[in-house]
Amino acid sequence: MAAALSDEGGGADFSSESIRRRFAPRPEPAEGHLFPGAAARRRADMPFSRRMSDLIRRLQLLEREAKADVGVTLPQAHAIHSLMDAGSLRMQELAADLGLAQSTVTRLVTPLKRMGLLDRRPDSSDGRATRAFLTEQGMVLVDALLRVDLELYDGLLGRLPENRRAEVVAAIALIHEAVLEITSE
Repeated sequence: MAAALSDEGGGADFSSESIRRRFAPRPEPAEGHLFPGAAARRRADMPFSRRMSDLIRRLQLLEREAKADVGVTLPQAHAIHSLMDAGSLRMQELAADLGLAQSTVTRLVTPLKRMGLLDRRPDSSDGRATRAFLTEQGMVLVDALLRVDLELYDGLLGRLPENRRAEVVAAIALIHEAVLEITSE
């Protein structure tokens, strides 16, 4: 992370090497491949539920790799995004937002505090509670995470036929709204 958040040269290059490698043009498979097209046929036969589960798992792997390039884990990036959205949260609120136990969240934010990305203070309305908030350095990391996400998903959309991209984005927005509705109940 030190390289990603370096102050040298007026800012750091947050471009993700792993994303660049992932989206580099790939050579065509060699002639005489043992089972040409077998993987594509298996994927075509996947039921929707299995396809969604596989998609989510693979996206998480890509995101984990991209977030590691800026020096945080995927769960830490989720905590940073939650704090960015809320401004500050009690540890209990952050745990609820992330769907984790409060003790797990405490272990999750301790390294972020050590890295200077967030700080914790007593809650002004309840002295027993602690609120977490992003520091200035944490906000720099937010920008890095947003750029890495943009690079990842622009690269992914770039692999789709241009005339279908808007359709895919709209379908994902619909699924996202449905999931938000279900999880807000």
